Amino acid sequence: MKRSSATGPARKLYTTQVLLILGTITLCFWQGPWLVAKAFSNVEVVRVMRALGDNTTLQPDRFFLCNDGKVEFNSSATTLPLVGKHLEYERLSARAAILLAYMHGDYLSVKLAIESRSPHPTNDPLFFYITGLTMAKQGQWQEALVAWRRAGLETALHRMGKSRAFGSSKDIRCAIAFYRLAADVNPEYVPSYVSLGYVLWNTGEVSTAARVFLQASHKSLSDFERYLYLGHAYHLMGHYQEAVDAYTKASEYPQADREMVIRYLGQAKLGLGRQLYRDGDYQAALDMIQIGLQLAPADAYGQLYLADVYLALGDCQKAVDAYGKALELGIGDDFIRSVVKNNVAKCVMGR
Repeated sequence: MKRSSATGPARKLYTTQVLLILGTITLCFWQGPWLVAKAFSNVEVVRVMRALGDNTTLQPDRFFLCNDGKVEFNSSATTLPLVGKHLEYERLSARAAILLAYMHGDYLSVKLAIESRSPHPTNDPLFFYITGLTMAKQGQWQEALVAWRRAGLETALHRMGKSRAFGSSKDIRCAIAFYRLAADVNPEYVPSYVSLGYVLWNTGEVSTAARVFLQASHKSLSDFERYLYLGHAYHLMGHYQEAVDAYTKASEYPQADREMVIRYLGQAKLGLGRQLYRDGDYQAALDMIQIGLQLAPADAYGQLYLADVYLALGDCQKAVDAYGKALELGIGDDFIRSVVKNNVAKCVMGR
């Protein structure tokens, strides 16, 4: 029996199918992200598309961890950070394709999708967030920082640092790391510098804190904040008269938290009094420290400075009283306890 050959309509159908397949492949290569999407199942596509519904927020804590005071990527994260934008279920967008590729660790496909000629959502925070993660995975940190800045990531990183600012020493180190990263992501985001400065100040890294507050003062938009942070910088650098001038100027603005500014002003005057004490001008030091304590009465070190001045002036009774107040205000401060113990002994032995 003679075998029939594919002729007529059958051959036309076969040719049409081949051309259709070739055309589809060409279209996929031209559109970039669509090609990425074809590697995943319909179940995965639907799951991601549903996850990309409305009322979702960026959650960088799923991808960023803090390990021994250093910010690292959580490569084991399987859940997706989401930004609310409704997508049509019947087609797969460039955004969903990039998400799917990143979820599967296919960073090369993500990069190809990002660099493709197909339109991408230029105002989509998630697009830039995933772009930044992909660049960072490939060691392209500068590109990652640019992408994260466009994603508005600095506010989220700042919040993560703030949540770790009060706790164990490791948590404080993590807070510093997140604030630094937030400042790197957006160098114009002032709250990152301010929070970083306060944490560094509280941990005793005064020289670094001074530089950070100086940066914050230069970047601040309001005159009140500019003078406040400038006062912090001068205070930490030991330029107490300049700090007093800056805090005094800050207190003049209507938006100022006067109670807070007055407290900082009092601490700067205490520093100025301490400086006078070291210069040997004990009476001027006494006058300045008393003014400082009127503005910042709960300052333990102010009471310690006052006691030292009284001791230098030979008034042991007033010195002992002031040392006692310093101990009450500075409970748990080993330095204050050591100074008080030694100096009270000098008073007792001198009688």
